[in-house]
Amino acid sequence: MEIYVYSAGVDGMDAVRPKILVVDDRSENLFAMRSALGPLKADIITASSGNEALSLLLRDRFALLLLDVQMPGMTGFELASLIRSDPSLRTIPIIFVTAISKDSRYVQEGYDHGAVDYLFKPVDVDILRAKVNVFLELYAEKLQVERLVAELRQRTTELADANGDLAATRDRAIESDRAKSQFLANMSHELRTPLNAIVGYVGLLSEELEGDDMVEVRQDLGRIDASARHLVGLISDILDLSKIEAGGIDVYWANVSVEAVLDQVVASVSPLARRNGNRFTQEPAPDLGSWTLDAGKLRQVLVNLVGNAFKFTKNGTVRMTARVETVDAHEALVIEVSDTGIGMCMDSIEDLFQPFTQADNTSSRRYGGTGLGLAISRKLMNLMGGSLTATSQSGVGSTFTVRLPRQVLYIDAALESALDAAAADSPSAPQRQAVKC
Repeated sequence: MEIYVYSAGVDGMDAVRPKILVVDDRSENLFAMRSALGPLKADIITASSGNEALSLLLRDRFALLLLDVQMPGMTGFELASLIRSDPSLRTIPIIFVTAISKDSRYVQEGYDHGAVDYLFKPVDVDILRAKVNVFLELYAEKLQVERLVAELRQRTTELADANGDLAATRDRAIESDRAKSQFLANMSHELRTPLNAIVGYVGLLSEELEGDDMVEVRQDLGRIDASARHLVGLISDILDLSKIEAGGIDVYWANVSVEAVLDQVVASVSPLARRNGNRFTQEPAPDLGSWTLDAGKLRQVLVNLVGNAFKFTKNGTVRMTARVETVDAHEALVIEVSDTGIGMCMDSIEDLFQPFTQADNTSSRRYGGTGLGLAISRKLMNLMGGSLTATSQSGVGSTFTVRLPRQVLYIDAALESALDAAAADSPSAPQRQAVKC
């Protein structure tokens, strides 16, 4: 069996034969050991004294040391003690090969000095080769482990550097995104103010321009009003999205009637139903009760969903249902808005919740809109700890589902009593309002 140890070279991994160091003060013994170990295809290095062996050990790396015990100057035991005291050499396995007495005292002394085996001369060649071969295999595996550990450390270092770069890039991207959102919020505010003034002045002019001769002028003013209101809506959506992304939106929790919120939504969207000849039905469950939620944000989400249903449905039905579901003792408010409109394939569903995205490239031109409403609605639901999902079938219709888990706001009983007492004793005491989270 031929064993090779691999080490990194200029052109990749170079095969390097392991080295065995044989130490004996008699040249005939060195020759005999070299001949016996030759078939193992290892490089056999010889030394005739302890000092020479120590010098070789400090300059090169060896898989195994075959060491004679009785040598002039420095005995094998003394050399073994020096090797075991040096951190860079102590892991080299040592096999004592000696003609000294087979008394167990000498064998034990060899093991005490760090030997892994003890052979007596004359040595059985087959046994010697078998034992040396085992240590060569162990040495090869050891170097393989060391190489893998070195690669792992290198990759760990590279990964740490890459993670540091990614973290810095992420932080810059977050800061850039915040700056962008802040810029959009500021610009939206600056643009919305003059547009609101335009809408107001158009209204005043329309009231003043009476008479049949002013019909065309009033129509032109109507177009200006519609365009200005469209821009105000667009800017408001951008402002809302920018505030959410910049973390500038607060959730105001309050205990409110779900049916009251739904009634407000119906009052807001009912006029839209007549534009495309749609029929609108509301089907709330009788046991909705009161829930702790941000009524304004829920209303905004539902108005957007119902408005979209009216926009993409013609001479059809838009239906809003509400119920309470209990799963594993956890209650959730579930509101569904379904329509019999154009629908879409399910592959496009998640794209709808991305900013400036609609069902397909032609929807924006045909139906109008900015593609921000659903993105804002999902972000608002996430802020309230809820979710917004959708299912759809092209040519059949779509269903959007709002799911909001029950929120419980705990107020310390002593604090609540103290606040109630303070409010009763002092007419000017501030009233408790919705909790701001």
